Amino acid sequence: MDVAKGIAIVLVVGFHAVVFPANLGLAQQWRGLASVLDTFRMPLFFFTSGLFAAKAAHGPLLHLWSTRVARLLWLFVLWSVIWFVVFYAAPPLGTSRIGQRLDELALLFISPNQNTWYVYALAVYFLVAWALRRLPAAIQIGLAAVLAVSIDTGLLNATNGAVDRMGQGLVWFMVALHFGPQVRALAPRVRWWHAVLALLVYGLCAGLVDVAGVKGVPFVRLALAALAVLAGCTIAIIISRVTALDWVRALGRRTLGVYLVHFYVILGVCLLLAPVAAQVAQWRALDLMLPVLLIALAVSVSLAVRHLTRGLPWLWDRPRRRRSEVTPAVR
Repeated sequence: MDVAKGIAIVLVVGFHAVVFPANLGLAQQWRGLASVLDTFRMPLFFFTSGLFAAKAAHGPLLHLWSTRVARLLWLFVLWSVIWFVVFYAAPPLGTSRIGQRLDELALLFISPNQNTWYVYALAVYFLVAWALRRLPAAIQIGLAAVLAVSIDTGLLNATNGAVDRMGQGLVWFMVALHFGPQVRALAPRVRWWHAVLALLVYGLCAGLVDVAGVKGVPFVRLALAALAVLAGCTIAIIISRVTALDWVRALGRRTLGVYLVHFYVILGVCLLLAPVAAQVAQWRALDLMLPVLLIALAVSVSLAVRHLTRGLPWLWDRPRRRRSEVTPAVR
């Protein structure tokens, strides 16, 4: 799971390392690949998030709230406010606005921040899973699949991209929640050629769908996401057996810090590049390597920030009362 999360967070950072510079006319060569991988990043991320969620989602609501939901909501609100404070007065990046209006901040739970929504989505997913826990697994997954397809085809449109992506991702969280043990049991049987075959099938299908422009056809996007999850998991299993790639596992254990911080690094670099973007675009090699360099820089800085702020636990976890305030001290 940690390796799969490591792969997913690199893809997420890579996506932003393409789309933000693209607003300045940079990294245009990568836009096609970023678009094709749209069905890979978040389905795999949400699937890995649900693999060990069953016990919490089927336990008492108060325990679920105190151990999972409250922390996620705290982080969502805190980092959305941090985003607002940092970028409220920021200049536009190309044609895109970076900051968030005050009214958007007030409607945070209805119209989530486009850059912290993943944390909010997990909190909502846990509550949905708990509310549906008495229904058969097939019905729970079926309802989530219907929701995803309805959004994929445009039948449902929240006018907020984050809400739409939350609706699309729920099905993979639910699949992992119910079939996590079976997935883990199959892991030892996976061979390298399974991963290669799964990746080739996904790549071929994703490329054909992109060329044909049929991603909005019912169940097409859902099928691609299923192939992506299969490919991502099999690749993660193979990577987990290679000692030299243990850094992917280590990264997967630190995805939260990378997710919350990497935006600031990439956007900061883009704001610095904005005045000279035209000149940078003429340096073909630098323009081509820019997303790779941004990924490395954003991940490294994010990990460093997480390490340096370990003395500020409220940045990464909800504030808790001291034990003495909860239970009487034993004398």
